[in-house]
Formats: sequence, C-alpha cells, structure tokens
Amino acid sequence: IGKYHPHGDTAVYETIVRMAQEFSLRYMLVDGQGNFGSIDGDNAAAMRYCVAGNTLTVTNKGLQRIEKISKNEDTNINVLSHNQKMNRASKWFDCGEHPTFRVKTNRGYEITGTANHPLLVWETAQNNRPHFVWKTIDKLQKGDFLVIDRSETLWTKKEITLKNYLPSFKNLRTEIHESPETLNADLAFLLGALTAEGSSRKNCIDFVNAEGEFADEFVAAWERVFPTCRLHRWLREPHGYGKKKWWQMQVVSQHIVGLLQNLGMGGKSHEKQMPEAILRSPKEVVSAFLRGLYEGDGSVEKSGKSLMRVTLTSNSAVMLKQTQVVLLRFGIAASFFCDASHGRKTHRLCITGKENLQKFAEKIGFFSNVKREALEIVVSAFSGIALSKTDFVPHLAGFVRANAFAEKSWLERHNFDRLPRLPKSFSRLETALSPNDFAWIKNLAETNYLFDPIAEIEDAGERRVYSLRVDSDCHSFVANGFVNHNTEVRMQKLTGEILADIEKETVDFQPNYDESLSEPKVLPARFPNLLVNGSEGIAVGMATKMPPHNLTEVIDATVALIKNPDISIDKLIEIIPGPDFPTGAFIYGREEIHRAYREGRGILQMRAKAAIDRVGRGNSERDAVVVTEIPYQLNKARLIEKIAELVNEKRLDGIAEIRDESNREGIRVVIELKRDAVPQVVLNKLYKLTPLQMSFGIINIAIVDGQPKVLNLKQILEAFVEFRREVVRRRTEFELRKARARAHILEGLKKAIDALDYIIPLIRNSRSIEEARAWMTGNFDNLTEVKTWRGAPSDKTTESFLKDLQKVVGGLQLSEIQAQAILDLQLRRLSALERQKIIDELEAILKFISELESILANEQLLRQVIVDELKEV
Repeated sequence: IGKYHPHGDTAVYETIVRMAQEFSLRYMLVDGQGNFGSIDGDNAAAMRYCVAGNTLTVTNKGLQRIEKISKNEDTNINVLSHNQKMNRASKWFDCGEHPTFRVKTNRGYEITGTANHPLLVWETAQNNRPHFVWKTIDKLQKGDFLVIDRSETLWTKKEITLKNYLPSFKNLRTEIHESPETLNADLAFLLGALTAEGSSRKNCIDFVNAEGEFADEFVAAWERVFPTCRLHRWLREPHGYGKKKWWQMQVVSQHIVGLLQNLGMGGKSHEKQMPEAILRSPKEVVSAFLRGLYEGDGSVEKSGKSLMRVTLTSNSAVMLKQTQVVLLRFGIAASFFCDASHGRKTHRLCITGKENLQKFAEKIGFFSNVKREALEIVVSAFSGIALSKTDFVPHLAGFVRANAFAEKSWLERHNFDRLPRLPKSFSRLETALSPNDFAWIKNLAETNYLFDPIAEIEDAGERRVYSLRVDSDCHSFVANGFVNHNTEVRMQKLTGEILADIEKETVDFQPNYDESLSEPKVLPARFPNLLVNGSEGIAVGMATKMPPHNLTEVIDATVALIKNPDISIDKLIEIIPGPDFPTGAFIYGREEIHRAYREGRGILQMRAKAAIDRVGRGNSERDAVVVTEIPYQLNKARLIEKIAELVNEKRLDGIAEIRDESNREGIRVVIELKRDAVPQVVLNKLYKLTPLQMSFGIINIAIVDGQPKVLNLKQILEAFVEFRREVVRRRTEFELRKARARAHILEGLKKAIDALDYIIPLIRNSRSIEEARAWMTGNFDNLTEVKTWRGAPSDKTTESFLKDLQKVVGGLQLSEIQAQAILDLQLRRLSALERQKIIDELEAILKFISELESILANEQLLRQVIVDELKEV
C-alpha cells in the first residue's frame, strides 16, 4: 500500500492507525486487530494476533515450532498458505506474554492463540452458498467448522546434518564411533522404535521388544547406522504363560548415547515428544520414523464392520498431538482421544476411514508381516466407497440441491459432498450447475480440506505468543493444521460505502507518484465523510480543520437539501445542531457553532464532562471530581500530568490525589479533594487552568473544482450532492453499457434458439470456427463448397435445405459478437429449462435498461437514487 504514497509504508501506516482509533474518528474506517495506541498517547504496538510458541508451522525447512523459526524480526522462509499456495514470510514477531485461549475440534486438533488471532472458518452466507471467512478466536463458537489443511505440499528435501547433535567430551579416552553425517531413514526408524519401546537413563539407552521381525529389523538398522558401536542384547524368558521371549537391548557407548539423547531420546513416558530434528526432515525420513513408532506402539483393530482402525497408544498426549499434525502432511486425518482408567491417563490416536487407512498403508505402513497383513485385511474390508460421517464438505449438498437445474433426482439420492466421492461426481455436477458454481466446487475438491467443528474453547492462561508476516494477498500460514491469518487490519463495514461502485468507472483515475500504478483521484463515497469524520490538514498557505458530526444527522440534512434545494442554513442547523466528537464532552457557545456553519469559520469551546461525587467509605469518604468525557484530541495522560504539575506548583489547591480508573468501558479520572476543599471552586479552577476546557478552531476549506474554498454548511452539502449526482450518473451509464451489451448477446441467443433446426446443422457442417461465424453473420459465399451436408431433414433436398437455411439465418441478422456467443453456448443450455432462463434473463435485463434510461433522462429520479442510497447507509 506504500506504493500510493511517496513516503512509503510508514506514512500510510500512520493514517491506518488513526482510522482504527475510536478516540480519533467519530466512525472508525479500519477494524484493527491489535494495539493501535491509546488516548494516553501510547504508540501503536506490534501485531498481537499470535499463537503459542509450540505451534507447528509448515515451512520449507519442515515443521517448525513458531518460537524457533527465527531469532531476529527479519526472516526469509517459505510457508504454506490458504489454497495450498507457497508464500514468503519476511517478519517474525515475538509478541511477549498475553492472555490466550485453546481451541479444540471434534477430532482433537487444537491451537492456542490470543483472542484476536484469526482462523479460517467454513460457513454459509445469506444466499445459502458456503464460503471461507476469517474469524478471530473471541468470535468463534462451538460447532463452527474450522478449516484443516492436509495437503502434502512444501516438504524440505534436505536431510538434517548431525554435526550440531554430536556430543563433546572432555575425557579424550571416550571412544568415538562411526555415525552417519545426516539424519537418514534408517536412523529415523531407530528413533521411532526407541520413542515407542525405548527408555533413556543418564549413561545408557534400552530397547525392549518381543522376539520377532521388529526386533530383528532394529538390530539390522542399528548395524547399518552405527556399524562400530556394539548393541548389547539379552534374550529373556517369558514373564507368564502364553507370552513370548523378549529381547532386552542396550547401548552404553557415551558417544552414541549422547547423540541419541541430543536428538530427543529421553524423559519419562508421559513426557516424550517427537524429535525436533524429525519434524524438520524430508518426507521419507519422517515416514521411516512413523513406521518405527507405529510398529512399536501401534495396532490394527477390527471388529466386524463397525470397528476398523489403526491406533497409536501412548502416555504422552503431546507426542500424539504432534503425530496428529505430522500425519496431516501425508494427507491423513486422525482423531485424538484420552482414556482414564485406574487413575492413569492413556491417550490414543486413531486413523479410520478407507481413504486415511489406504494412505497410511501406502506412505507409512508397518514393517512386520503380521501388522501389514492385518492392515491389508482392514482396508480390503471396505466395500465400494465407504462414506465417512465426519469427512465431508458441510453445507455443500444443500447449496447444490437448491441451485441445480438438472440431475436433481440423482443429487437427492447421493452423498456427493463426501470428499472421496466428490471428484467422481464432477460429470453430473457440471451438468447440474452453472460454470462458475462448478469451477468453485472443483477447486474446493482439489484443496481437500478437512472441515472439523469446534468442540471446546477454553482459557489457556498467559502465554508467550508469536506471529509471522506473510507477504501475499492472503496473508495466511498453516500451523497445527489450521489456516491462520496475519492481517493486521481490515475495513469497517462503513468503509465499504466510501469505496462502493469504484469499479464502475464512477471516478477518474490518475498515475500514482512514481507512475507504476493507477489510483483514484477521489473516492465515490455514498455519504459526506468530510463532515462525518471531519478533516484536518495543512498545505502551503492554507489549513483546514473540520470537526466530526453525527452520521444520522448529516444524512438527514443531506436528504433535506436534495428534497428542497432552497432550504436555509438555519433549517440545516436545526437538523445538525453541532459537531459530535468521538470522546464526548460538552460544547459551549451556540453562537460560535452557528457562525462556523454560516461562514465556514469559528471557534468552539469544548469542556470535559465532570461531576462532583463522593468516593471511598467510612472515615476515608471524601468529595471528588470524576471526569468521564474529555475534549476531542486531548491526551488523557498529559492532562493528568498537567493537573499534577499545577498541584506541585501550588497553583491549584484542594486536590489530595489523582487516579486514572479508565478501562475498556470508558474514561474515568478521579480527582480526590481535600476535606476542606470546596468542590465547585476546584472544578472551576480545573476548567480554567487545565485542558479540561479547550478550544477547537473551525475552518472549512475544501477543494472544489480544483480550487480551495471556505465553505459554509450548506455549501459543503451542496458540493457533496453535486458530486454524488455525477457519481450516480457515471455509474448508471456504465451499467447501461454493460446491460445493453448483455441484452445484445441474449437477443442473439434467443434468435438462435428460435432457429435451432438451422443453427445446429450450420455449426456441425462448418470446417472451422471462423467459417461458422461467417455463415451465421450472413456471409454464405463458401456454403456450397461443403460436399456432404449432415443434419439436413430427410423430407428436403440438400439444395432446398440450404436455400431455406440462408433465408432463415440471414434474416436473423446476427452480429459477430452474437455469433461468437452462440458458438460458446454449451449444449446443456439448449434444454427447455435453460432456453426459458435465457428468455427470462432477456426480459429482466430489458426492464433494467428501461429503468437506467429513465434515471438518466429524469433529474428527479436521479436525485431519488441518491436519497435512497443515503438512507441505506
């Protein structure tokens, strides 16, 4: 946005900050997410929409905890964004400690962030069409569908070097063993197996497992990874009847033990986590880790057709939730559960559904034949397409069934909104829907998002939080599976009224300061924002300072002027009795208000709203002056400092204490008085000696027709009405051009529909698009060159049919544009229903054209449009 100001982003940002401050503008034009300064003069702070430090963010360097992405504010990484796009993040923010909330979904996905942190939500609009929308955590509700990304985009290709994980020893006699240079798939498998079945002590690491394929593969992998390091092994006898013999394996080499512990092997069972190095590894390395982890702690469960799943069990909730996020990177959705039995919590991560189980088998799988065969049995047990009750696109079926003009019976009978089935339904959906609706659904299917409803939102306490600045139009990044937003501001609803119809050639554009872009000379505002929010500025030899006013009063006065151009200023003053400052307070001197409205210049006296009250209890009760509203543009902190200075200088007597009790509810400055003070006398002195009473000098200078002029109230409104008149006229002319162009095409389509018996054979027998277009526009020079004419009726000779064709088609008098529209027409639009839609649309657009022409021809109608739009605001 800095491209539109010669001083760059900084100057524009300061303007944005002001438009987001409720104490600066009567009606804020920007909805700021974060700290945008205060009435005490505090500066706008860094972005505060943030997530907790342990949030796993998808980057080109793997899954990274957001707190470890960078050490400096400036960074340069690629992140995964909305719609599976890859974008650059240029800033990393450590935002300090803030109150946070934890959001959990039905499947157990969770993210912790500040109240104003935006997440992507899927919901329906008023027109019943589902859409994506950003909602801050404080606006989320139980049942809202959060968007979970499970794309396999953006994996790092580079294996993690082990150089930084190798231990160093002061004892030179410690034996150094051969080890790989990078964290490869074999080492990842060992780490996964040790996470599941291993334990770590200070000087050794143990691995315990039953005799069989898993134990054998652990030994083989160990010998490939650490060929010179001995793995001590003992085959133990079964502990009970029916049990197997089991291997106890142990490594005591301090070099290798140190390496494995530095990689993340350690801690008690409930403290285990996925190694940070694994999270930042390539896909095949992560897959090997998961294979070792699932071989140890995973199981395949099947009971009839109601229970078919792969389950990972652990005492560590953190490790399972990390695994849940990692599985999304393989396109696998899993569900997290917590079971409490015998006073001990056991956590489960379950993979269900044919699509998820197939992906697990193909991309991760088990090593042992027993578990691999069990998984194959479960996957093959699904007959046809098993439709998930939870993995579908919410609200989609209702929208499609309501807007379909074909295939209605099939759509009612099938659950096409299930993601596995959606691509297989494309042919029917393309027939049933408009091209735009079908393209939208096709793109939705390609994203393959998981829509998971919110199960719980809970207070997570004070946490250190972090954020990224993503340099893209979407400003989003995927973390913990959720699509997060990092936009600092968005427009208020009222701002849309200032920009309304700018795309309809309502205002002139000019080059920006470096001629790299175009910018509007003025915005097509639907209401007099100059009066509503006021204006203050300085230029060479002139300055302007307009106070803000009440929106309803200004609109009522504008409507009154439109209806009665001869209305007097006195009548307008009755409608707009005076300015309306965002900080409240009183205005004294009605004569000066009237003078400013009549002459364009005046000086208003603003006085704080203060009351004399009793504060404290019992013996400590005393009189106090309580200030609840202050003059516009007054710095509250500076006001308190000024009062304190006067007290210290003995110029203001009777004050015992000053307290600022202001909060989100409003301003409250308590000035406690001494017991012998006379409250009214002190209050009068406060008005006299402090900014509790101050002046506001009005000078209504505005640029009219390129010239600066001092305007009275009526002239300001007249200038706006004339401006809106021009905007509405230009918009109407634009819409009229578009409507006439559309009507021209529809008239051509209607003509073609009436002559289908000739149009279809004509197109069918043409040798090129150009030839078909020429024939339809009446150029039949080479019509007879076609030797074999297909599609002619059997009761006519070819010569007779061609003669009739030339007469009928030539009589249509189609233009080039109409002919091209006919060629672009899809066959499905030739159905009776679609033909009627074309006729209905033509009738509606001809009626619309008539209305537009009436507005341009009738000044009274044009002014009524302005009035109606003002009332809509």
